[in-house]
Amino acid sequence: MRSKVLIGALAVFLVGCSRLDRAIQPDPLQQVLAVVDTEPVTQAELIVDLEEHEGKLALSGLMLAKRVAHLAHEHQIKLDEARFNAESSKLRARIQDPYRLDYELRQLKSALLVRSLVLENVSEATKRQFYDKFKEDLREYDVSQLLVKSAEEARLAALRINHTGDFATEARLISEDEPSRMDGGALGLLDRASLEKIFGPDAAAQITRLPVGVVSPPLHSLYGYHLVEVTRSLQSYDDLKQAVEDQIVYGLKGRFMEKLGLELKGQEPPYIIPPGRPPIDVGAFVAPSGSPTTAIFVPPSGSPSSAVFVPPSGAPSSQVFAPPPSGHPSSGVFSAPSGSPCTSVFDIPSGSPR
Repeated sequence: MRSKVLIGALAVFLVGCSRLDRAIQPDPLQQVLAVVDTEPVTQAELIVDLEEHEGKLALSGLMLAKRVAHLAHEHQIKLDEARFNAESSKLRARIQDPYRLDYELRQLKSALLVRSLVLENVSEATKRQFYDKFKEDLREYDVSQLLVKSAEEARLAALRINHTGDFATEARLISEDEPSRMDGGALGLLDRASLEKIFGPDAAAQITRLPVGVVSPPLHSLYGYHLVEVTRSLQSYDDLKQAVEDQIVYGLKGRFMEKLGLELKGQEPPYIIPPGRPPIDVGAFVAPSGSPTTAIFVPPSGSPSSAVFVPPSGAPSSQVFAPPPSGHPSSGVFSAPSGSPCTSVFDIPSGSPR
């Protein structure tokens, strides 16, 4: 019997000390991020400021993404897996941070669903009319270039290429355009506007008239002298259908998203307590009826540290929702304030509002 009493006492002691250890841990939200004229800027201040200025924008973005996913399901629209895989592989090669990558992949998925939703109401005839009107600007050219400083260097390089038939090797050896040199001068698919931006209007006009596989004469630009080879030309409607659709979506997407935003206006969740709301019932903040137990209860600016956050109906009655540092999200159960003794009792008093 005595051993059982000692074991029980030891268990109570260890639990109490464990709670005390947690209570005296330094608060990460009070970490000083910067000091300006002896005044510290804390992590908590940064979080509150971000919530105040960026929170609504982030929330609206998430709500729009949910609405887009719902509409896609409702309209039985499937994600373009081939394009998603192609675009996501580029993102994975470029972005190392896993959180940023996850965000960008979600944005990509939502953008592709929006694209399909917008195009749902665009007929094939409309797409062809758009192509007929803008085909000169829509045409794409798979271009490789070699850049040197003088016209004479370009002329000699052209002679070697005509002899060997190997544009890519010559570009790797002598081109002064570092980004494309390692790829044998390849610039990828470019439309007329992109060609004009790189080479200038006059040189771009000559490039669009080049037969596939023929090397241009030396073309002068601000960067020097270029030799250019067009390895592929996309000019038919079937070749350019994706580009046609992309341009149509670009023109209609703003109106589509504005309409979704108006549909969602006023639907922000009521259980987020905005900063500045006055205390209720001597410091008790009651969650609105029906709000989920995972709601984030943000204490108003200047609220007393002893304020009690009363859980919504159905939450465990044995837990007090004591306020965390301002702006700190939680799953609904807040730990005891820093410095509380390990013997503190955190049961809700009988008769307290729930």
